[in-house]
Amino acid sequence: YPVLDLPVTDSLDGVRASMRTVGAALGREARAEAVIDAMDARLADLSARRPAPTRTALVYRTGGYVAGATGSVDEILSALGLVNAARAMGFAAGARPPLELLLQAAPDVLVIGGYRGAVPTLAATRMSHRALAAVAPPDARVTVPGPLWACPSPYLADAAAVIADALDETDRAP
Repeated sequence: YPVLDLPVTDSLDGVRASMRTVGAALGREARAEAVIDAMDARLADLSARRPAPTRTALVYRTGGYVAGATGSVDEILSALGLVNAARAMGFAAGARPPLELLLQAAPDVLVIGGYRGAVPTLAATRMSHRALAAVAPPDARVTVPGPLWACPSPYLADAAAVIADALDETDRAP
């Protein structure tokens, strides 16, 4: 079988390029463009719903990783009108800052990367740390299922929708 070797990417432009490469390899260029167009339309719609960046968000993933200054998650936060707290603190994507520094960030929204639900893992133990509970109250937390953004793909639009819907719900709360 032919093997297609795609470059590692962590940007929305990289997702688009990978989709086009795979579409061309399969002879399904039109389908690849349709998937890209659907992702872009959804992201544009979500972006249009959000105000100018006034709130900060910290993305904290299983194992203590943050979404830092570059990458697709940072792009999504910006599109949703959120300022990436890890970027503002100077962290690169994939950094593992101490919880004490995250407490200092005091984000308006804490976006948690969900991983295997209730299955206990060593990497998930940080997610229930008492210090993390002080970073943001429960009503200022959003959990994004891991499969939606574990790897850059068109599913990033679904991850963005989870965050946007949670923000909309918080905005409507009395």
